[in-house]
Amino acid sequence: MRTIVVSALLGGGAVSASSQKSLSPDVHNDVESQATWSSLKSAWEGYIQHVMTEWHAPGLAIAVINGSETWNQGFGVASLETGEAVTPHTLFATGSTTKSFISAGLSLLIDNSSDYDGISWDTPISHVLRDDFVLSDEWATEAMRTDYTQHITFEDALSHRTGYPGHGESIHNSSTQVVRSLRHLPLSSSSRTRFEYNNMMYVVVGHALTTLTGLDLTTFLHQHLWVPMDMHETFLEVYDPWLNGRGLTRASSYAWSEQGAYVLDTTLDGHLYGLAAAGAVYSNVADYTKYLRIMLAEAGPMSKAGHREVKMPRSFMDFNKEMFITPTMEWYGLAWMAGVFEGEHAYWHTGTVNNMVTYMLIVPSREIGIVVMANSRSKVRELVTYRVLYDLFGIDEARRPDHEAHFRESRTREREHVATCSQRLYPDLPRPPLPATLPLGAYRGTYSHPGYGNLFIGTLDELEANNSGLSGLLSSSSLQENKMTLYIWKSPEAASQILGKLEHKTGEHWMTYISTFNLPEEVDYCSRTEFRVGVDGHVKQVGVDLRMEMDDTPLVWFDRL
Repeated sequence: MRTIVVSALLGGGAVSASSQKSLSPDVHNDVESQATWSSLKSAWEGYIQHVMTEWHAPGLAIAVINGSETWNQGFGVASLETGEAVTPHTLFATGSTTKSFISAGLSLLIDNSSDYDGISWDTPISHVLRDDFVLSDEWATEAMRTDYTQHITFEDALSHRTGYPGHGESIHNSSTQVVRSLRHLPLSSSSRTRFEYNNMMYVVVGHALTTLTGLDLTTFLHQHLWVPMDMHETFLEVYDPWLNGRGLTRASSYAWSEQGAYVLDTTLDGHLYGLAAAGAVYSNVADYTKYLRIMLAEAGPMSKAGHREVKMPRSFMDFNKEMFITPTMEWYGLAWMAGVFEGEHAYWHTGTVNNMVTYMLIVPSREIGIVVMANSRSKVRELVTYRVLYDLFGIDEARRPDHEAHFRESRTREREHVATCSQRLYPDLPRPPLPATLPLGAYRGTYSHPGYGNLFIGTLDELEANNSGLSGLLSSSSLQENKMTLYIWKSPEAASQILGKLEHKTGEHWMTYISTFNLPEEVDYCSRTEFRVGVDGHVKQVGVDLRMEMDDTPLVWFDRL
């Protein structure tokens, strides 16, 4: 049975559109309106330059649709090393905005379902991926597990209501590997009971598209979506053969360090292929302008029914509540988020991959479209998007939230969250703590999980020997008494990488302070970690909280090899 949320319920407290002093799209030939449009663009240029400096983004590109008008522009540099400027044609990794192309692609097959085994949004995925798509439920019998697998539909997968948490650090070397790893990854809830964002389910749907059409995903997207949409500067991953010889500049990705400097991210290119259907598109604001105009007009190649389906609400969420002035509900359709902004339905999706960020948004009733892309993980995408949206709606300054202050407070809370890890995760430690059962060297080794791949625990020297790019980035002070370094290295089993420092707490309980390979000395989050020692006195398993759902989430257990 399909779950549909009635969008009329989401309009409470909204302001009537007639009360807004917007720049109407149907009067652009009027001299006064043209002057207003020009002054807005000038104001946006100044604001963008301000937030890029304040919020640390080397480069940014923006496109704004306002009725028949389009404005696009690049700011800053695509590469700090070369100094090449960003233009509207500079390619960025657009992250999870990729998902909307997957739902759009599936809508095309559903429109022609007689050619594809009668497929519909309600079709159980296991009917298409009979051997690959097998779900895990550690509390279920085999018969119950089979029934649960057969219960999950394409609509469930695309609306993030399968019961699977993110499992973001699990293996994703190929789409087939991702799909088959699901049988080894636990659910966190029953299906259709809550919204849980999950990239892997989009990989599942992408795998189904290739199975049904006999085309690889790159070819399918170009032939059935991007070429018909006139999007000739949009690609899937850096290996896309359509990218060869195009002469387009790809923006480099940067992280901003606490030492006040940009650090080049070297872990992006070539490491997205396994998650291609969830977030591996490279494109630019020039092409996304074409895409947003199609979504605004509900034009082809998607049918009107397809457009309605991807926007129809399925799950409640609150990812971007700071965007709204008055309280409203947010919902998730099929790769489009939505809510009622000042009396009008708005649809959007963000994208984050490593340190690249994207925000795309449309308001069909106002013929408004906005897309922002930047090459640093920064709140510039939200700040610029919201500023443009508020200006186009003519919202008075007195009613506008201080988004910069909001994001500064959020950043402070995030730092406090990391600083209080020990108190939160281990509130009842004995005084003095119990010693570890074994000498530190006894914990070194390789550990494995069928869904998460290999985990290696070793000394600083071993870490640097296996990851030459880290040499000299970690200070010797990182390795103190009762501390070791834990990381998932690049291997066929694990395309993603994390780096963590182990700190002993009590007995076999430890804390892992996890950072990225680009900024190894800066902690992103912390995870409870526990070792299991066998009766023979040897370490048998290590459990690490890599699911990152809540403070008391079950650990992921790796067997020692």
